[in-house]
Amino acid sequence: MQRIPQSVIEEVRQKADIVDVIGQYVQLKKAGKNYSGLCPFHQEKTPSFTVTKDKQIFKCFGCGKGGNVFTFLQELEGITFPEAVVKVAEFAHVPLEGIDLTPAAPVDTAEAHLIELHEETAKLYQHILLNTEAGAGALEYLTKRGLDTETIKHFQLGYAPASRTFLTRHWQKNQKDDELMRKSGLFNENQTGELSDRFSDRIMFPLTNPQGKIVGFSGRRLADDPEQPKYLNSPESLIFNKGRTLYHFHEARGAIRKAGYALLLEGYMDVIAAWQAGLGNGFASMGTSLTDGQIHLIEGLTSEVRFCYDGDAAGLHAIDRGIGLLKTHSSLKATVVLVPDKMDPDEYFRKYGSEALVHLIDKQLMSPYEFKLAYLRTQFDLDRPQEKLAFLDQAIAALAAVDSLIEQDMYIRQLADEFSVDAQHILSRLKDLQQQSAAVRRPAVSPPHKTAAAPRRISQIERAEQWLLYYAIKEAHVRDYLRQLSEVHFLHEPYERLYLLIDSFTAQGGVIEPSRFVDLLNNDAALLQIFTDLMEMEFAESTPQVIDELLFVIQQGEIQTKIEEKQIQQKEAKQMGNADLEFQLTIDIINLRKQLSHGLN
Repeated sequence: MQRIPQSVIEEVRQKADIVDVIGQYVQLKKAGKNYSGLCPFHQEKTPSFTVTKDKQIFKCFGCGKGGNVFTFLQELEGITFPEAVVKVAEFAHVPLEGIDLTPAAPVDTAEAHLIELHEETAKLYQHILLNTEAGAGALEYLTKRGLDTETIKHFQLGYAPASRTFLTRHWQKNQKDDELMRKSGLFNENQTGELSDRFSDRIMFPLTNPQGKIVGFSGRRLADDPEQPKYLNSPESLIFNKGRTLYHFHEARGAIRKAGYALLLEGYMDVIAAWQAGLGNGFASMGTSLTDGQIHLIEGLTSEVRFCYDGDAAGLHAIDRGIGLLKTHSSLKATVVLVPDKMDPDEYFRKYGSEALVHLIDKQLMSPYEFKLAYLRTQFDLDRPQEKLAFLDQAIAALAAVDSLIEQDMYIRQLADEFSVDAQHILSRLKDLQQQSAAVRRPAVSPPHKTAAAPRRISQIERAEQWLLYYAIKEAHVRDYLRQLSEVHFLHEPYERLYLLIDSFTAQGGVIEPSRFVDLLNNDAALLQIFTDLMEMEFAESTPQVIDELLFVIQQGEIQTKIEEKQIQQKEAKQMGNADLEFQLTIDIINLRKQLSHGLN
């Protein structure tokens, strides 16, 4: 991608608000003058990720990552600096007219080549669907399901022909590397090493990673052939991990943030139906129960997940599993939308229309316990006394998971009224179950528990270096004073590099604005962490005495380091029997200790 003029970068930076951009990916909440949320770069349950609006930078105090709006996107989506500028410009509605934004050649890595193969294959499958006789049957099927050309193109749907060698021959003819094809998951290989198409006679749904790149496919069987699975997914590969992929999640992120909740659906057609109805915050969990990796993706954007799966027995069971997983692995709030008459959301949309589906998802919400009761009712015949008792026992057991005492009391009264049972009997049974559960959880001997990793201890010398750098960034007169000294050294190499950058940049008239200065660090992880750490510090203004004291601590540390180095050399000289060198090193150590003692007096 062509180098973008600095003036354009500055315009994008000034017009984009880092809070708005990061808010598309992370659910941010006001915390004093800053904003906080769960870090998107590592898994956590307590927010340690901070966005500072006035400085236009972000910082995670858990994993140490930090930077500006451009480095955030570079790190999160794995894109180049120019690509990040373009993306931020889109967020900020800054036109980039007259600039050649043609992407450069993909990075020469196995992952990049595999993604390129999938992107090109998706285009080929879509061309077959929309423009060939071979795809006419699949196109007719999708049209009958209510999809128009615009929707098909938006979701990049395609068709894999019935031939088992179509894609194989196409890419071999176009000289794609055989080893790359084998690693892609798009082909099967027999015992003799011959390749054939993994997908045939299937409507193809591209699967994207969080950056929006196609990394796999799910193919829906077109023919009525019970011998073949209805849906066939790409296998795990270098670029595709089913447990960390959510269908349509990349596009849904912005809509999730605006809606305030994530709409979790079961199937691809349900996602498309929701999108057609104006619910862009819908995505699917790849036909399986949620995984920890998928939950982590969702947690960064919202605090609520609405389950809207198929209304049949399998869908109800999947919702029950999903709610249980959130209860034990996440702080996400779960709510449930039950589709009437055992329909799936797509069927409901096609039968009743957009307005009805939106009303259902917005207004017909159930709490996890209300859903649990509805689900249990499908498991028991309540006309039979024994099954009615079994239902009540499970309903009371499920009530133990409800945290609110007010909710518990409300549901106890409802159960008592419906089944003509004394509410005190239900409460007594509930307490028994809670005590049994607590006893099971309480071990006879407390095992050693894992504690959070202790923060890295910072020496007095490194702390002095931090303070000195802080004042060098904040106060021009401190920089001028340091330049007058013959030498200013930092013991820790990253601090030394950062100081030299600060000195060089400001000597040329540069003003240290945090968001702009981050660009000069060139994604150097160590310098980014130090700089963003410093930007979160708040010290009183310096005085000449404070600066001299900091320099003194650093200087003494430098002398002490030299003494320790000489002592190691002295020990080695003694082991080698080099008496002259040992004597000279002894003299050096004595002189250094005199310097140290003189400085302390």
